Amino acid sequence: MIIKKNLLILLLSFFILISILPVNASDSKWTSIQSTSNSWIIIYNNNIYLYNETLKNITPKYIVYLNKTYSNEEINRHFGYLYYKDSFILGNRTFIVCNAWDGYSIGKLDINDKTLYLYSFNLGEFYNLKSNNNDALGCFNNKEGMEAEPILVELKYNSTTNNLIWIGDSFYGLNLNLSKYLFKYINHSKNYYFYEFTPINYCFDYNPKGKYWLIYGNGIFSVVYMKNDTSLKYVDNYLKYLVKYNNIFYDFKYFNNSLCQIVYNKYGNYWICVGENKLYLLDNDLNLIKTISVNKSIYKVFPINKDNIYLIYPKKAIIEIWKIEKVKVKNNITKEIIEKYREYNKTPPLYLTEYKEVKVGEKVVEIKDLPKLESNIEENKNYTYDIKTYLYGIEKINLKNNKVVEIDIDNLNPIDVGYNGKYFILIGNDSSLYIFNNGTYKKIANLNKLSENIQKSSNNKIITDKSKNNLINYYLLGIVIAIILIFGYILLKKN
Repeated sequence: MIIKKNLLILLLSFFILISILPVNASDSKWTSIQSTSNSWIIIYNNNIYLYNETLKNITPKYIVYLNKTYSNEEINRHFGYLYYKDSFILGNRTFIVCNAWDGYSIGKLDINDKTLYLYSFNLGEFYNLKSNNNDALGCFNNKEGMEAEPILVELKYNSTTNNLIWIGDSFYGLNLNLSKYLFKYINHSKNYYFYEFTPINYCFDYNPKGKYWLIYGNGIFSVVYMKNDTSLKYVDNYLKYLVKYNNIFYDFKYFNNSLCQIVYNKYGNYWICVGENKLYLLDNDLNLIKTISVNKSIYKVFPINKDNIYLIYPKKAIIEIWKIEKVKVKNNITKEIIEKYREYNKTPPLYLTEYKEVKVGEKVVEIKDLPKLESNIEENKNYTYDIKTYLYGIEKINLKNNKVVEIDIDNLNPIDVGYNGKYFILIGNDSSLYIFNNGTYKKIANLNKLSENIQKSSNNKIITDKSKNNLINYYLLGIVIAIILIFGYILLKKN
């Protein structure tokens, strides 16, 4: 019986050792897929990849900050963690938007040297950014925390000095110039005291044919008057508008619908404005051509030709379910607390009741079923849930006849989608990168298992080199298995 027990312990040890071999954990909270003129830049699990027929990990090994070079470990130790959020091309250079230790920053990435040159200006929350290679527009908060507000930022790159040039006020970006321009379209009397514009959001895109940016904005424009008793009277104007921008603002137009995206269709030379479950098609004079109801949230819009577009929309959601449990914890009673209780002839409790959330599982839910789930959670106060990520679907819409065709993506369940006018790049829920074109797909690689050295074989399959750490793990595993077999043999021999 003792020998059998020893064998059981050895076998259990074997399985435990296998189970603790390193596994790359996936944290796909932030993903980004951006197409360039001839390649793709993909951000996933805080790694940056370049795809151009071959896939290469270009995550920076070194960060240059305040004229000093750090390794990733050093930058994390000295300042804090650095998370990669988005990418863009400016002046034929690659730039990365980073969530840094004291707000969002932008860095220039040297792909060959794997070095990120981090600029020292810091911003609050990042919303969106687009570039035409000559200049870029972005929307950030002007700072973190309380009273932060969105600002419109214009960036240019000086190749001579290698500097990223900030256009406009250093704290408010283009907001001050924009508010001066908008004031002309606000009703006010001449004896106003001052005015201020509080933006809520911006979205925009570039028209290369007309060489201008179209910007949608909304916010509260307050005109302030001083009364006879020197108190101030605020007259608020809620403003939704479209405006063109090319070094100056012009062609203002009121727009009464809320927008979250603007996309220029180069094939038809018109604008696709994305609202809440609706598409608004505008010509270059900003006249409404057509309104299309889509009855769903829209994540991305990709023009195909003059009359057809692809819509990327959240089809399912992966939710994390949490159980709220009561937990008794020992009260940290000090002399001061005891004395205060004695003043009221009371005794401090030995234990306190606290609430903690325990994850009980994950579930894939259709978007249309989320309201039902929310109502169930409201009825059962012991549970709550978080949306971990969305799984996206693709629809093709004919803008002439409003015909909608669902694109079958073979249950790839992508968590992000990119399109370059020729084919799709998808990040699947299995952490793999796929090319999808004309109903067929090809797996490029599993991004979680990808090493830094990737080669493309003659049969178009990706060959991933094993890292040294994995080889060492396998050697150790082989040694452990040999030792277990030897001990097992000795024990059996004694028996």
